[in-house]
Amino acid sequence: MKYEEIMIRRYSSRVFNITQFMVDTFSLLTGDENSVHKGEKAIVHGMLIASLISNLIGNHLPGDGAIWASHNIKFIQPVFVGDQITISAIVDKKEDRSRQIKLNVDAYNQNNDIVISSSCWVKVPE
Repeated sequence: MKYEEIMIRRYSSRVFNITQFMVDTFSLLTGDENSVHKGEKAIVHGMLIASLISNLIGNHLPGDGAIWASHNIKFIQPVFVGDQITISAIVDKKEDRSRQIKLNVDAYNQNNDIVISSSCWVKVPE
């Protein structure tokens, strides 16, 4: 999507089912073997959930060619294996000079409880 096509309040969301395979793979890739991520009531890596935001930015809003410039993120409550996470983004601002958009991005679990609250700036392709 080109910068000119993006309007304030444009919205996109994606749903992800969090699996043990995702957690195990993330641990392997990052080397994060913290014990809070293991066992029956293991907490999913917060950055695994945050990395799913990249899926939304790179594939949907604004999409291919987007460059993630900055991110301010708050982890509100833990996510567990088996949770269904909905990540939603809405365009809050446009910066014509730098051709960037500010997205407010939140993640919710299957109970509609917020698990991540964040905002980020993304450079939009020409």
